[in-house]
Amino acid sequence: MRRVWLAGWMALVLGGGFMSVSSAMAQDDPAPEAGAQEAPAATPEAQDPSPAVEDPAAQEGPEGDPFERLYTQWNELAAQAKAKAEEFAQAGPDDRDAVRTSYNEIVGQMEQLLPELRAAAFARYEAEEAPDEELTKLVIGMLINDAVAGRADQLLEEGELLIEKRCPRELLERAVKAPRLGLFTREALEELLLRYDEAVADDLPRVKITTAKGEIVVELFENEAPNTVANFISLAEKGSYNGSTFHRVLDNFVAQGGMVTDTDDGDPGYTIKCECYQENYRHHYQGSLAMAKTQARDSGNSQFYLVMERNATVANLDGNYTVFGRIVSGIEVLDLITRRDPAKENQPEVGDTIVSVEVLRKRDHEYVPVTIARPEAPAAPGN
Repeated sequence: MRRVWLAGWMALVLGGGFMSVSSAMAQDDPAPEAGAQEAPAATPEAQDPSPAVEDPAAQEGPEGDPFERLYTQWNELAAQAKAKAEEFAQAGPDDRDAVRTSYNEIVGQMEQLLPELRAAAFARYEAEEAPDEELTKLVIGMLINDAVAGRADQLLEEGELLIEKRCPRELLERAVKAPRLGLFTREALEELLLRYDEAVADDLPRVKITTAKGEIVVELFENEAPNTVANFISLAEKGSYNGSTFHRVLDNFVAQGGMVTDTDDGDPGYTIKCECYQENYRHHYQGSLAMAKTQARDSGNSQFYLVMERNATVANLDGNYTVFGRIVSGIEVLDLITRRDPAKENQPEVGDTIVSVEVLRKRDHEYVPVTIARPEAPAAPGN
């Protein structure tokens, strides 16, 4: 079946990913793809005006797979929407309201169709041993619109399927470099591309955090935060985290722990430099592992936090706190950890225990962090 690609990957209709029809039509000169604000630009060979018509009986895939039928319907509607947008651009003032109404009706049908099409497309992609490029583009287009609609965590979670299937890397590169992407969308795609490369290399350190509520496996970003990773591995191998707790756990924010158990005050006695001020710093997403600190720069030492979800509050941490890893297994444990806000009354007396932090693998070199010694307190007068 000849597939039609509008606005690059596809003209999706999803929340913030598709310019509202009213605002699009209110412009005197809407482009044919006016709705897909953040979709990649169209490629010359991907702008057929209408889909090929096939025998409906031949459009069903494997038993129970409605993908071809749904995608044919989608392409037909997309072609109609494109034609209406072109008609609007040529219409006189007296005719535009009627064209706008017709365009709205088509877009409404697309919005109703999209959830079913999305489910069918992902099911087809997962089922195929080697998905073709066209289907891969479709899936990437849907993931882009997740990010556009503020669902970057969903993009990264479902994007793992692209990584597992080893989709052509150049398709992800093209998505990252596409014009008209918003900043947060581009950053989420860049993160997915980084994870793709890390999966191919398969050499980053990993640790297992065993908690009272289950096990979490974390991969550490040694490429971007080598000293922070060295510090974390060093403390883990000393057993400094064993028996500590998650003392601050806030819904929709973070689970913080890491006060070491081999000193009297839970502090290792030094700090390390932040690695979040360099150009290649990693961003906060659901499952990210980052270094806690005070408001002062370079004040982190042992305490860390795991991100519950990416939202506006969490996004503000980007570039201010060092992200040095991410959960690759056991993310569901975050939902089970006891919530505890030490700034409020009537909270659990202690947080859930971090039973142990075990290094599962690391690169072939020593992990010795560069630390900053705390200045000694001045002696009292007369001593």
